[in-house]
Parts: sequence; structure tokens; C-alpha cells
Amino acid sequence: MKSRILIIFIIFSALWSLLLFRAAHLQLTTNDRLRSLQNKQFKSVISLQSRRGPIFDRQGRELALSTTSFSLYADPKLLEEKKKAAKKIAKLIGQSSEAIFAKIKDPDKRFVWIERFMDEKKAKELKELKIKGLGVVEFVGMLVDDP
Repeated sequence: MKSRILIIFIIFSALWSLLLFRAAHLQLTTNDRLRSLQNKQFKSVISLQSRRGPIFDRQGRELALSTTSFSLYADPKLLEEKKKAAKKIAKLIGQSSEAIFAKIKDPDKRFVWIERFMDEKKAKELKELKIKGLGVVEFVGMLVDDP
């Protein structure tokens, strides 16, 4: 009976020692895979476009002002009923449904632009469709007027 308890104690002690050794190894040695994972998770930079106020000349005329445009993209892998979705999108943005379907038919692609630089009204209507796999991105730019 004592020998069985002693064997079980030795096995658990060995497992506990291996666990402590592995924890110490992970903490004290550098691992390129873990370092790249750390950099990817904690040191990523996301640049956000900011809005600017208008720039006036001394007579009060606008020289430059911020403009907003919207762009429609799709993730073909997530889109369901692609022909039906292409018809709905075509109706709103004024393109042919065949041209839109040609962009979204490949299920291996993960990102395609469908329409760039739309106005806010079209973007709002497209968002209201709530089609899984479609998204609208807002862009802010400067419109400059030459005096």
C-alpha cells in the first residue's frame, strides 16, 4: 500500500515539476512566435480619419472644407443569395446586376469594392437592406477651391 502511494506521489511530483519548468521556460526565454503574437495584439496602429473645419480666406470665402463620401464593399464568402443581393444593390446604386454579380460571385474572395464615393443617401439605403456580407465605409477628404 505504501509503495502505491509513493509511486502516485512521485508521478504527481514529476508532473508538477514539468508544469513549473514549462511555465518558467515560457516566462524567461524569448520565443519569436510569442513575440510576433504580442506585437500583433498590442502594438497595432489604427489610423482614423479626422474631420477638419473649413479654411477661409480673409474675405470669408471657403478655400477648403471637409467632405464625406461613402464606399460600398462586400465579403463574397459571407454573402448568401448573391444574385438576389446583386439585384437589390443594382437597383439602389444604378449599376447592372450582372456587373455587381461578376464582382461578388467568387466565394474564395474576402473583399471587393462594389461602389466607391457614394452620397450619404445611397449609403443609408444600402445599410437599411441589412444584407450579411455588405458594408459601407465612410471617408473624409478635403475639397479645395482655387480662387
